[in-house]
Amino acid sequence: MIEKYYRFQVDSFFEDYRDNQKKLARLQEEREAELTSFSMDYSTERVTNSNISDPTEQRAFKRAVFDDKIKELEKYFKTYDFIMSQLDDTEKLLVKNVLSVGGSSNKATGINKVKNALFCETATVYRQVARLREKVAKIVD
Repeated sequence: MIEKYYRFQVDSFFEDYRDNQKKLARLQEEREAELTSFSMDYSTERVTNSNISDPTEQRAFKRAVFDDKIKELEKYFKTYDFIMSQLDDTEKLLVKNVLSVGGSSNKATGINKVKNALFCETATVYRQVARLREKVAKIVD
């Protein structure tokens, strides 16, 4: 049997959540501004990296770019919501305090929070995090 060539990066996936929320909000605002803007920008002849010179076509091209980026982020959030729906409360606590924070010092702080909330040892929390990473990787596959 052929091994998979990639491994789903669980920590990175959860760490990206807040940034992706901000990106989606910004893109939606920019798209809305583009849709409601009726003025033409005559300072440039063409949209960057395209051969489009007609202003109407430029706006359509920009909207298509916004739509593609927004769809990509919406797909991320659907996947995130699906994964979270498969987790129990303890696992969600681990995601919130350990997996969704960047940096080793933040993860250590999160592990201490979980340890105190669950009244268990640090090693137990690390084992739970390892099991959670495996579970999420299986859900995504």
